Amino acid sequence: MYLYKKNREINNLLVVFVFLSLFLPIRLSQAAGILYLYTAIVGMFFFLSEIRFSRRLIFLFCSILLTRSISFLYEGINFGNSTSREISHILISTFYVVCLNCVFSASLFNRERLFIKMIKSFTICGIILALISIQQMYDLFGINKLYLSLINPSDSRQLQYFLTHLKHRPLGLIGNPNEFGFQLGLCQLASWFGLLNYKNKKIYLIACIFCFIGLILTSSRSSFIFVVIGSLFVLLGSKLTWMYKIFIFSFSSILLFLFFIFGQNSSLLSHQINRVLAILNFSSDRSWEMRITNVWKFNLAWFAKSPIWGVGTLAAIRPNAADNEWFLLLRQWGIVGTIVFASTILTPLFIAWKKKQTPKQNFFLALGLLAGAGLYMIPASFTSSMALYTSWAILYFTALQ
Repeated sequence: MYLYKKNREINNLLVVFVFLSLFLPIRLSQAAGILYLYTAIVGMFFFLSEIRFSRRLIFLFCSILLTRSISFLYEGINFGNSTSREISHILISTFYVVCLNCVFSASLFNRERLFIKMIKSFTICGIILALISIQQMYDLFGINKLYLSLINPSDSRQLQYFLTHLKHRPLGLIGNPNEFGFQLGLCQLASWFGLLNYKNKKIYLIACIFCFIGLILTSSRSSFIFVVIGSLFVLLGSKLTWMYKIFIFSFSSILLFLFFIFGQNSSLLSHQINRVLAILNFSSDRSWEMRITNVWKFNLAWFAKSPIWGVGTLAAIRPNAADNEWFLLLRQWGIVGTIVFASTILTPLFIAWKKKQTPKQNFFLALGLLAGAGLYMIPASFTSSMALYTSWAILYFTALQ
């Protein structure tokens, strides 16, 4: 009875991370502090409850801090562009990532129960986020200006564009349409997983439809690719027969095709759908061209100056964007830091595969999250965002039991 009660308390503590990562207005200065504080509280509870941690994983996670400290040291000696405030901010956020990874990789009793709870939480949050997306897109109740100005900095470029352009994109509570799309994508994958593998299929189906509509309204092409790739892995890993899988894939593809065809002729969705479909001809897209000719070249040029250890954040030099996070990671932390960071993500997956204790459908969800996120990082970023990485890591690590 005592073990069951403590397990329930731990599960409830971890589920709170879902709501914090998806609904906390991360653009506000106090938001990061709330996540830091809550992670410290959970970590202390784990320590007092004598929860077992993998020493190998703790060492691996802590190596991220070491490699990034070396990169900052190299940058400070040779270039000196990052301020002490910027360095401390990055190292503190890196320490947060280390603690978060440790917490969700801990040896917990009955992790399957926790995972089911996470899937349900993401499903509920997805419906709420989809309603927020619809409300912001069409300014239902006329409250956009009222609350969006409160949860975003006054100098936010995304907020100014949203308030002054007719063809704006929902910002969510995170303050960025692409990041909002990624959040909806995670909820979409969770509800899709629940639809294929659990009971109460009506709830999961409703959540899938709502999340998809909310995602389309954000017009986030990178998030759409993330969802498509992740959904394919979830379908492949489900318990369904191959005939049923082929049927679902074919039926979903036809529905998606019809939605885009009819949506293009709809005044409510034509702009969003045309923007998403631009990925079919990305070479002629202006934003894609700007990434290649401006940001990508900038990151690669600085990476060439220090390919082994990177050059830190270069806070005083622009552009400081993350349009292709792979190049950004290489520029900031070099080959060593990028490999170490990738290893912290891949090692739990390899351990789960080697032990063969993780259910097949859960393992394939983790694979889908990994593959989809890897493609998402080509035109965008998520590991550099505290809120996005938190929500992604929750689903990824809890899937790998």
